[in-house]
Amino acid sequence: MGLRKSGIDLIGDVVWGTHISQIYSSKNDFFKFMGPYIKEGLLNNELCVWIYSNNTSLEEIKSILKCHVTNVDDFVHKGQLKIIPYTQWYVKDESFNEIRVNKQWLKLLNHATDNGYDGLRAVADTKWLEKSFYRSFLHYEEIVHKMITELPFIAVCLYDVNRLDPIEFAEIIRNHDYTIMKDKNEFKLIQNIELLVKSEQLVRSKEAYNKLLEYDKMKMEFFSNISHELRTPLNVMLSALQLIEKLKKDADQDNKEIKYLKIVRQNCFRLLRLINNLIDVTKINSEFFNLELKNCNIVEIVESITLSVAEYIKSKGIKLQFDTTTEEKIIACDSDQIERMILNLLSNAVKFTPFGGNIWVNVVDYGNKVIISVKDNGVGIPKNKQKDIFNKFVQVENLFTRHHEGSGMGLPLVKSLVEKHSGKITVKSEPGRGSEFTIILPANTVPNKIYRTKIKSSPTGHNYVERKNIEFWDIYA
Repeated sequence: MGLRKSGIDLIGDVVWGTHISQIYSSKNDFFKFMGPYIKEGLLNNELCVWIYSNNTSLEEIKSILKCHVTNVDDFVHKGQLKIIPYTQWYVKDESFNEIRVNKQWLKLLNHATDNGYDGLRAVADTKWLEKSFYRSFLHYEEIVHKMITELPFIAVCLYDVNRLDPIEFAEIIRNHDYTIMKDKNEFKLIQNIELLVKSEQLVRSKEAYNKLLEYDKMKMEFFSNISHELRTPLNVMLSALQLIEKLKKDADQDNKEIKYLKIVRQNCFRLLRLINNLIDVTKINSEFFNLELKNCNIVEIVESITLSVAEYIKSKGIKLQFDTTTEEKIIACDSDQIERMILNLLSNAVKFTPFGGNIWVNVVDYGNKVIISVKDNGVGIPKNKQKDIFNKFVQVENLFTRHHEGSGMGLPLVKSLVEKHSGKITVKSEPGRGSEFTIILPANTVPNKIYRTKIKSSPTGHNYVERKNIEFWDIYA
């Protein structure tokens, strides 16, 4: 909700819904503040209304306003400024009816917004108020105070100090956010205690929020630094391992040595995946993770990923099938993260599908959305466990066995990445019959973004083959 200039130096800027009172001893007291108050409303596209009492006149008010706004008559003529006697607003048949008056305010507010004004700014003098009306009027003020809180409405109510008793004085302060009064020829501001408490709470909340932001920033800097320190030696080790493996193969050395080297390599990949997942989950939770959205052919991305692991899946005695209802569907997505999501789902499917099983990958074009599903006829997941699999550190394999290692961050990360794409992921599963993970993505595009069909290297610096190796580290034999 934007701030509005009140024109009252004692108060400063206010929000819509602010309810102010001024307790005056002479009309010059309120003329001092109401001229600048109305001026700011006129200059900031607000419909301004002055309800005057029997202690002043239309011409006197216009004269005061002309000290602050040169073209007062123009504002009156076009209807942005209304100067109305209390007899046409508050009193009808010599009585005050709070329901009727509230309806008039709402009608005027609707008129303001319907005619392009930002809202309504009002000042109303209660000098006319008879003692017999005071109780009902103060009740009306209480209702108004609650009513305007959520409305584009700022109001100032003027009260003659000589007509108030201590109880009425206290109620006026209670029913307004701010009260202006004169004390020993000096104007002072009284702030409603409820508003004061809320303001202090807001300040404390902002301070706590800023501390949390700073903590998140420090945490991300720490994770970024530590991930760099961990990745660097791992990448050096992997490069060295690849060189050693090549030399061993060329020298036709003992296969046992090559086997142990593969174990070392797999555990390097394991650490890399753990680091990548940990960093990205932390970034997403802290809102520091941003997608690189470009218009891509989602069908080609999913198909390329599926084909890249087809040979390996076949070697496990599992049949892999890819199908699509269309050859091309352009959507806004981050291709690296789509690859990561699909690789993770395929990795899970391979883990829990036995020899002779099947995995199906489907892409279906529904016009305004695309559905990608990865289905298997493996071990399945019990219904009472399905709600937990997208929670961090819950491992799918714990539901049945510990044959496969894992951190329990893969599926939560997939879910977070899908949601970052404004999508949704669901699971259907039955023990002994398999599982189906379904990703639903909106078929939106982004303007002025290059249409991409080719898979590029990942932001972490790993090429596509290495990303596949990292994701499949725990199922490669």
